[in-house]
Amino acid sequence: MSQIKSNEIRPELIELQNKALSLLNGFVKSTTSLVTKMDPNNASIDEVERVENTGETSLEQNELKQSTAHHKVTTPPLNGEQTIDFEKRLRELQSPQKIRVLLVEDDEMSLNLSAKLFKKSTFKFDYAVSGRDALNKLDNNEYDIVFLDINLPDSDGLSIAAQLTNSKSINADTSIVVLTGSHSKLTIRRAGQVGAKAYLIKPLRESTLRVALDKCGYEY
Repeated sequence: MSQIKSNEIRPELIELQNKALSLLNGFVKSTTSLVTKMDPNNASIDEVERVENTGETSLEQNELKQSTAHHKVTTPPLNGEQTIDFEKRLRELQSPQKIRVLLVEDDEMSLNLSAKLFKKSTFKFDYAVSGRDALNKLDNNEYDIVFLDINLPDSDGLSIAAQLTNSKSINADTSIVVLTGSHSKLTIRRAGQVGAKAYLIKPLRESTLRVALDKCGYEY
């Protein structure tokens, strides 16, 4: 009797077992397919070859590339510091550096005419109207070029130039351009002895300024 019941139940058990196996196989296949879509490294060989040979990419890959191309790269803030904008910093580094100029001139008309030439964005302009004022600014500010008038009310411009080039100040290596109304060969010789890069006859003009900048290693 028990054998008869066992024979009747066995087909049903086998059928249930087959159904369970079928469901399990279906679950495994669906899971594998999902993992493959999530991980591009699991693409099949056929898919890889198709991409390499034709350059085709899926819609998801194109969307990912577009999203990455427009993504702004920043570093995470550390200890409350602000995030660095690398694009802004790159523009700052690529922008031309301004030429820091000190014009030492006591004559008001000559000062105004010369100052107009330094209004370009190429320059960071400063001026002094006496030898004392010039020395004070040279002690506290760094310049690339000093345009120095020889005849100042309180000192000789060439003496200031000699003092500057022989000192250990922050402007000891600053280029010096002498401004004067004199064509004296002796004055020209003295200007060369104190290390002047150029000797210009006043008033300062755009053409002579361009020549002076070129001798100092800059462009107008």
